[in-house]
Amino acid sequence: MGSFQAVVQRIEKPGSSDAPETEDRRESSGSNRILVCSPLETCLKTHLEAPLEARLETPVETHLATPIRSETPPVVVHVQSLDEILPKLLAEPFGVIIIDSRLDPNLNFFAQHRELPGAPVRLFVSDGLDYPLFRRAVNQGKVFRVVDAHARDLPVAVKDALEQYSRESKRIDLIRRSSRHNRELEELTLSLETRVAERTKGIEIAKEQVEEKLNRIRRLVRLIKDFSMASSIEDLLSQLRKDLRPFHQILGPLLVFPISNEQSGLVFFLKTAVVVKSVPSHLLNHGEELTQWIANLLGRPVAKTLQINLEIRPRKALIIVEHTASFREAKAIESHLSELRRPLEMALERLLFEFENNFHSFRWEKTFDSLTEPISIIDREMKILRSNRKFSDGHKKDRCHRVFARQDEVCDGCPVKRVLASGQAQRGVIQVAGRIFQVHSFPIHLSPSGGIANVINLYSDITSERDLRSKVLQSEKMSAIGLLAGNIAHELNNPLTGLRSLAQVLLAQSQPGTSAAQDLAEIEKAAGRSQAIIRNLLEFSAPAGQNIIETTIDEVVEKTLPFLKSMMRTHRVQIHLQAQRALVRIEPSMLQQVVFNLINNACQAMANSKSVPPAPPQKGVLEISTEVVQGVAFGDSAAQVAALGGSAAQVAA
Repeated sequence: MGSFQAVVQRIEKPGSSDAPETEDRRESSGSNRILVCSPLETCLKTHLEAPLEARLETPVETHLATPIRSETPPVVVHVQSLDEILPKLLAEPFGVIIIDSRLDPNLNFFAQHRELPGAPVRLFVSDGLDYPLFRRAVNQGKVFRVVDAHARDLPVAVKDALEQYSRESKRIDLIRRSSRHNRELEELTLSLETRVAERTKGIEIAKEQVEEKLNRIRRLVRLIKDFSMASSIEDLLSQLRKDLRPFHQILGPLLVFPISNEQSGLVFFLKTAVVVKSVPSHLLNHGEELTQWIANLLGRPVAKTLQINLEIRPRKALIIVEHTASFREAKAIESHLSELRRPLEMALERLLFEFENNFHSFRWEKTFDSLTEPISIIDREMKILRSNRKFSDGHKKDRCHRVFARQDEVCDGCPVKRVLASGQAQRGVIQVAGRIFQVHSFPIHLSPSGGIANVINLYSDITSERDLRSKVLQSEKMSAIGLLAGNIAHELNNPLTGLRSLAQVLLAQSQPGTSAAQDLAEIEKAAGRSQAIIRNLLEFSAPAGQNIIETTIDEVVEKTLPFLKSMMRTHRVQIHLQAQRALVRIEPSMLQQVVFNLINNACQAMANSKSVPPAPPQKGVLEISTEVVQGVAFGDSAAQVAALGGSAAQVAA
């Protein structure tokens, strides 16, 4: 830019150049010098100088349209031959050259030398005005003016010639300056064109670089979008493989991602299939060992590899690229992979987080579903948000009482409303399909200062517990009744013993066959039966832990039947006792309880059966039988015992 300004300054101030100043000095020195070629020096000098000096007393600027730089007296140099003209012109500048016709009557010098050094204005002094001579002087000799030697207008001609020389010098100087300026402008134009070309080329290169960067950014944005849409690590590796296709030297990418502190996953392509293998995590810090491990896995040598570390908190992953590229091509591949490092880290971290989150969610859901008790999470409007399979197999998103109890109204005893009102955990008891559930309801607060957002219900099936509690109560009642019966039996056994003894004494004193003897015999039998019943009642109500004795099944059955007479009265009873010889070692009271429950259940089953109306009620048939079967396996069925080849007693009702 500085050179351009300098050139412009030179154009605006052409006088600052050294060459124009030299030319101006020559012009100013030649503008008032006159070379006269005449044989008569004194005659021409007196004829020329005096009138010229007189005419030059007035400043020349008043006679010229263009101002003259200086006004100095003319210098007249006289030569007497034509041969002296050229040396003089070469030695010093002259503004006007005057040739006398007496030395060159035919004007041969001017005709031969159309271009003279310094380009002086030519004057030709002739004795007369000859028109052909005048035409020759103008056309061939380039004579400014032909002057009549006898006229006295030579000073005026000289003055006009000097003015013409001055104008011509200025014109030549202007042309020279213009030429110089044109050259400078051409140089400046060439320089500017060169700079414009260079800058245009630079702009085109910059534009290409910008376009390349924009294309790279667009491709990177598109790749980031594809990475963000990847649904699995295999899909992510497929996207990376697709992006690396322009690099034909790449054989295939491999991705190592963390699974645990000890194990990492290796994903790679085997032809068109994606293969996932497990790799020890410690190999990630040993590149050569990892490459050898991969070669052993693939069953072939591995080419040159590039490894790009991916920082995945709290562990790291690895991109391995197998290639056959040169050093420069490998640098380009490495630079490209470095640009993809951060998008790959973000995408892989997202996928690992989703995988871990899904795994924890799956594990929590499986844990939730594996619970044997129903659990549900409901909102304030009793709608189910989540539940396990025990609560609802279909995971219906309806109100809890419609799904669990299959009713439109809230279950009686449900504690959810009390939880919403109090903000504290509550419990209640509901009945669903003949089962009894104890419901534990717990509030869920999404924030410490917020209200109750949801409620967790835990349903515990307490039907068996209630039945067991009833059985325990019944057992306690039976134990109390047994204890009471034992006391009563002792109280009754004493008078019965005296009554029976007295009846036996009276029977011995009476006459056999008489009515009194028969009555006494009945009294003695009745007292004996009463004592037997009391004795059986004492054995039946005896607590567990009695001594094991050897007896028969038939005897135990016969002792138990009197307690069930009132219950068997409504049925037809058939008794078949066929195990009188089968001795067993048992605790009598426990076996009596078994027989009692067996016959009692059979009577209750027949009592609960209903006749189809209008048919009248029918009596049931109660068949009580004992038998001996072959077998030795305790606790098996009769058929299984018989198959084993042993022997056992069986009671059926």
